[in-house]
Amino acid sequence: MEITCKICNKRVVVDDRFAIQECGCGAYYRLSRDFSGIWVFAGFSKATREKTKEEIETKEEKEKYQVQKLRKKKS
Repeated sequence: MEITCKICNKRVVVDDRFAIQECGCGAYYRLSRDFSGIWVFAGFSKATREKTKEEIETKEEKEKYQVQKLRKKKS
């Protein structure tokens, strides 16, 4: 079974072992409380959204800079 995210329109594959499913954009879905088996939007968290390619690249550049800085201090 799949859920279509209301925020980013991606398809989220449902894992039946868990009652809460998370989309990569940070949207959460849960089973309806009336036991109808319908998945409903439960909330949104910006902290868990997927990082864009640019964000990943800038993070890698910062890490490289930190490593170079540490190497200079040791020598």
